[in-house]
Amino acid sequence: MPREIRKIILDDEELVQALLSYRRVREDLLPPGQILGVKPDGKGDVVIDIEFKFGPNERRDLFTLKNPKLVDALIRFCIENNIVVPRQGKRAAHHQNGFWILEMHLSGEELEHTGLARVADGASREPLKSPALADAPLNATVSRRSAGI
Repeated sequence: MPREIRKIILDDEELVQALLSYRRVREDLLPPGQILGVKPDGKGDVVIDIEFKFGPNERRDLFTLKNPKLVDALIRFCIENNIVVPRQGKRAAHHQNGFWILEMHLSGEELEHTGLARVADGASREPLKSPALADAPLNATVSRRSAGI
């Protein structure tokens, strides 16, 4: 059975955008305030630096967002930015080499609805082609509209 591992890689700025996006739909996620920065805590969670303003007074505080909520925020970011995310599979988020990574693992059973599992069962191994691309030379530029995508 085939398996799929998909990784979505974000930098700190994109993670902040993901947190702001998720905070719009989950108001109880973080306290109100400006997110100044994010950093990993070494245990899979993220530490968020938030600045609060109360009139002339300002205060900064650190909040830890647990990994399951971090995964939810990253998925929300993908959905809002038209990045395809499978509905099933195991999901995890971690920090590696200065980037935040949303990793999704799909097993053969979870891939059955995509048609990829048929290849392992002896179905045609020919790649699927768009009719517009079938006759195009290898160096041709094909627009998304003419390719029917």
